[in-house]
Amino acid sequence: MKKTAAVKWSPLVRGLPLMLVMGVWAMGIMGCVSGMSRLPAVELSAEAPYTKGTPFYEMTFHTTSMPGLLGGRAFVDAKTSLRSHPAPPGGEAAKAYHMVPAGMKLGEYLPLLPPAPVAAASPSSSEPAEAQKAELESFTIKIYWGCGPTVGRNQPRVLDLAKLGKGHDIEKLMAMARATGTQLPSGVTGQLKPGWAQALWPNTQHSPTVSTNSSLVGEHMLHGNFVPHMRFTMTTAHDIMPALDISTSTSDVQQAITLSWNRLPTALGYQACAFAFNQAKREMILWISGQDPNTNVSGQFLSSAEVRRQIRKKNILPADQLQCVIPAGIFAGSDVVMATVTAWGSDYWASYPEKPKNAPKGWKPDWTVQGRFMSSGMIMLGMPGAAQAIPLPSAEDVVKEAGKEAGKGLLSNILGGIF
Repeated sequence: MKKTAAVKWSPLVRGLPLMLVMGVWAMGIMGCVSGMSRLPAVELSAEAPYTKGTPFYEMTFHTTSMPGLLGGRAFVDAKTSLRSHPAPPGGEAAKAYHMVPAGMKLGEYLPLLPPAPVAAASPSSSEPAEAQKAELESFTIKIYWGCGPTVGRNQPRVLDLAKLGKGHDIEKLMAMARATGTQLPSGVTGQLKPGWAQALWPNTQHSPTVSTNSSLVGEHMLHGNFVPHMRFTMTTAHDIMPALDISTSTSDVQQAITLSWNRLPTALGYQACAFAFNQAKREMILWISGQDPNTNVSGQFLSSAEVRRQIRKKNILPADQLQCVIPAGIFAGSDVVMATVTAWGSDYWASYPEKPKNAPKGWKPDWTVQGRFMSSGMIMLGMPGAAQAIPLPSAEDVVKEAGKEAGKGLLSNILGGIF
């Protein structure tokens, strides 16, 4: 059996505080997996029947493939949120049942329950320890963009953490940090108005693993104690997306690297992203495939209209482009490069009654259903067998450890947007 090489972390990284190392790794991971930009509120397409003030059922399905970090397997992050007004009478807790097709492989129905109470965050001090601040200020972030074998003009954009205390880049970095949280269905995180009720799945009583072989195709019915019956049908045009399989032209991170991936039948477009550390220079390097460094939307659920708009602006690659070249030299000196690709499927909409072609102003359906679909793939580069040998923390471990050892003040504020 061929022996794979393990990464030998330099004294620089081994000597850093755990919170700092994991925090900077998280900035890179989440910067690619969950984006470092936030677009305006969801832009609905003309055919979208959703109208405020009516029962709304939102479903999101995100397929993720992380070879080497998850034993080579893919998984589906599925979430649903049902909101309606008024709340159940007599103070009864909101509940609902989503009857699903056999192809979902989750039984006959999904039980939706009210959100679990969230513990209030403990207050933090305004300043981090000086030693921790000094370590943080030793890093810079370099951002590159665009597909091609050579670096484009006016690149890279540099965020110098040493200037945080001087206020030079503080707003940019804070905006990036706040933008990197995983995006959930809006109903999961949004505040409900008085008199409204909400029920979610998965929940504390039912949180099974959704297989990449599961399918939404077929008849669906939703009923509960605070919404009318909802019946809708889903087809292969709107289904859980397959896993992305990413390959590269070389494992030499000093050369131009061609990222290639499989075509997903329902994908509207793709965005690629990569990041790495240059330990000797105390730098994190981030690259995105789009033409605008301010529009890194990898891992974010976007409306179909927004995906098409970003394709026109050349920030998202079109559905027929299945490769992109990372410029040569930007990762020179880095031991390991992590690359990701995100694919977006088209929105699913259903309502009763269906929205007329020339709907009058003020038209409202009795209820609305929305489905959103995304697939992300991740690959590690930099050395033979890297994907199997690299002892990096998983995203889940990063979040857990950060919660245990969260720093105070400036560092806590920066990482607060990530975790």
